Amino acid sequence: KADALFTAALSKHGSASPSLWLNAATFHLTTLSAPSRAHALLPRAMQSLPPHTHVDLTRSFALLEYSSPRGDPERGRTLFENLLSTFPKKLDLWTVYVDAEVKKEDRERIRDLFLRVSRGKWKTKQMKFWFKKWLAWEESRGDPGGKERVEQLAAEWVRRKAEEQGKTE
Repeated sequence: KADALFTAALSKHGSASPSLWLNAATFHLTTLSAPSRAHALLPRAMQSLPPHTHVDLTRSFALLEYSSPRGDPERGRTLFENLLSTFPKKLDLWTVYVDAEVKKEDRERIRDLFLRVSRGKWKTKQMKFWFKKWLAWEESRGDPGGKERVEQLAAEWVRRKAEEQGKTE
């Protein structure tokens, strides 16, 4: 019965409500255990909803893949990677992606994501946030050498930034 209600609501109100699409996907993944039906909703939602909602909706669908018991974290990674290939400078997407991976506790994948972000061209304030986040993760869940590696990378980043500023002046 709830499935029929979602179908009717999506056909009637789907073009106006991103949360309705997300709720339907959540219902299909958690209650119905029908991941294929949930996966089919994202392309339909992208066609129905205005473009300014696409990034947030895709991010939410990716997070749903991580958090749902029937979700596929690999599909969530693919959604995040596609978003980041389009919007590589959105630090909020990187942060959400790393937080989702931290919950899955794959140390090498998490370090790789932190390293990928640290290689980007960011403002000093953004990098300070990022290195603090990475250092806190290494202290709580990483190995003993991880903390030193982060401190070393941060010092290298500060040195490069100082050289760049010296050249521009």
